[in-house]
Amino acid sequence: ADYQNRQALERQIKEQIRMNLKAGKVVIAVGMADYTDGTGCTADDIFELADNRMYADKAALKSIG
Repeated sequence: ADYQNRQALERQIKEQIRMNLKAGKVVIAVGMADYTDGTGCTADDIFELADNRMYADKAALKSIG
């Protein structure tokens, strides 16, 4: 299912973003984070990490375009 393929899906999304940038089309910023059992992370920690990655991706996209 999608969860097992999440890294491949993220790569596919990022490839589509690169193609859209080249074509002058709409792009989106993405950020993903995984929970690893036993790390002591909370759901809020994982959400914050994904959010930070999305904003880093957004900044990178703005520097390109």
